[in-house]
Amino acid sequence: MTGKILSHLYPGDKVHISGFEEIEDRPDNKYDVISSNIPFGDVAVFDSAFLKSDDMAKRQSTRTIHNYFFLKSIDHLREGGIVAFITSQGVMNSPTNEPIRQWLMDNTNLISAAGKKPIWNK
Repeated sequence: MTGKILSHLYPGDKVHISGFEEIEDRPDNKYDVISSNIPFGDVAVFDSAFLKSDDMAKRQSTRTIHNYFFLKSIDHLREGGIVAFITSQGVMNSPTNEPIRQWLMDNTNLISAAGKKPIWNK
């Protein structure tokens, strides 16, 4: 829905409305905005560039699809671009995601993060 609205607001711009992994031509540093209600879970992603990377966080991100979406999006974002994701709370508070969070802090300029404290943790 967001992509369709964006297409109507900016008919002269190219808007991809498809799954992230389905975009065939994905040059690095091209996109102004990447937004999604990203998938999450312990679903591994095969990305040979990430799996062969010297960057431990990139290798680790292939183990869970939500972490992969964060790091892969940053690779495709132009300088000054914006990533806006809806995701699970695990990205921000799971101990195993510490390398991912550190990578994000080292490689991005965080604008905002919002969450809701679960009612069972009152």
